[in-house]
Amino acid sequence: MVYSDKLKEKMKGIKASSSYGGNPMACAAALACVEVAQEEGMLEHAVDLGNFILEKLKGIKQRHTIVGDVRGIGCLLGMELVKDRQTREPFEEAANMVYQKAFAKGVSWIPAKQTCGCLRR
Repeated sequence: MVYSDKLKEKMKGIKASSSYGGNPMACAAALACVEVAQEEGMLEHAVDLGNFILEKLKGIKQRHTIVGDVRGIGCLLGMELVKDRQTREPFEEAANMVYQKAFAKGVSWIPAKQTCGCLRR
């Protein structure tokens, strides 16, 4: 927050905080998170894990015609389920069934009904 000297006295004692605020404690916490991520190689691990999973997803695509595409970067991955690979018509019934079966085994994610442009190559 930026304010003029004439408001300095009025601002004393205000200790508003939020998880996304620019207060010193939030900044220190963010910096600590970045430092831990760097020290523990979390980015490299996410890239390696994402590549491993993406290769598994590509294998699923080769074996199942309802998989229209698989794509991603790091651990942000997507699998497109389609009725026909040529028309790319979404196969929502299959997507719901896969989601329910995975959820029953303890796996959960956020299904998207539309193709996410952020995963396009």
